[in-house]
Amino acid sequence: MHFAAPRRLMRLEVKAYPSARKERIIEENGRFKVYTSVPPDKGKANQKILKMLAKHLGIKRSQLKIIKGVSSRIKIIEVVE
Repeated sequence: MHFAAPRRLMRLEVKAYPSARKERIIEENGRFKVYTSVPPDKGKANQKILKMLAKHLGIKRSQLKIIKGVSSRIKIIEVVE
C-alpha cells in the first residue's frame, strides 16, 4: 500500500483582525489582512479565517492549514492539494 503525502502549493502570510465590525479580506504586498467579526475564542476566529480565505481563493476549506501562529494575529497558512 502506498500513501502519497499531500502536495504543498504555497504558504500565505495572514494578519488576523478578529472582532472586526465588517468582514473582509485585503491583499497587500503578497500578504492578506483578514477581518472577521468572530472573537478569538477557542479557535473560532481561526476557523472563520480559514473559511473566508478558502472562499476568497476558490478552494476547499480542507486545503488550508495554519502551520504557525495559531494563537497569534500573524499566521502562516499552508495551501495543500
